[in-house]
Amino acid sequence: ASTREKKSSNKFWLVALFGIWELTVDKPFWGAAISQSYENVDGWTILSLTYASALPVLMHTVTAAIYAFSFEGSWRKALLVSWLIHVGFNEAVTYFYLSPVAISLETALLSLILITILRYRAPTAAID
Repeated sequence: ASTREKKSSNKFWLVALFGIWELTVDKPFWGAAISQSYENVDGWTILSLTYASALPVLMHTVTAAIYAFSFEGSWRKALLVSWLIHVGFNEAVTYFYLSPVAISLETALLSLILITILRYRAPTAAID
């Protein structure tokens, strides 16, 4: 659907909503699958898991912004860069898991990329 959409702000929201769908539909199944192993966890671990579970929404928002607002006229390049960021994010999560340093760096890097794209590339209607 997003490849047929002409308006960049609509492309952005179509792809960003997929990240929200993933968080609200897909991730809860992970919690149910691993809940038995987390019966005696402390508050820090629960907070870290909650934050780390929400971080994919930021990552999907970044990839949506790349897809919608960068590489004008070349959705294949945008898809490749978005895919590389997605794979890099997934590998970092697998390797570093709940490392507070890794989560902080991922948040900072993704936020910086998103701010840069929205500030310099996105039409103002996309962030209204």
